[in-house]
Amino acid sequence: MIPHIELTESQHRILAELMVGDLPSSGHEPAASAAAEARGLTARMLAAEVPAMRWKQLVSEADGVLTVTTLGAAIFHRARQEEAEARLAAVVSFADVLEAAAGSPRAARRAPHALRRLAQGVLSRDQAVRHLLA
Repeated sequence: MIPHIELTESQHRILAELMVGDLPSSGHEPAASAAAEARGLTARMLAAEVPAMRWKQLVSEADGVLTVTTLGAAIFHRARQEEAEARLAAVVSFADVLEAAAGSPRAARRAPHALRRLAQGVLSRDQAVRHLLA
């Protein structure tokens, strides 16, 4: 069973990058800082988040390399699944609004764009409804 661990936005971002590949862990060295920054992470972010992530056993550090643990990967994928489930629920709710707006030429024109942006996570359900009905 995977424990439920709430991730901060920064922790989620770090895990996402570690799922792609390991990172040098010596954040104070110029090469390590450059490698992190090339992947959209800052040395400050890593210094603030990695100790707690190590304590929670989400990441491990050995031989100057930061890697995601099996638990960290499971927590990351669980968070992604929960995001997808929430987005799908928003799409279903938006479909109810579309049914209620059936027959509106304006809504019919705006629906594909609003639905696409909602499904991509660019808009929330409420923002998509406002876009549809504007």
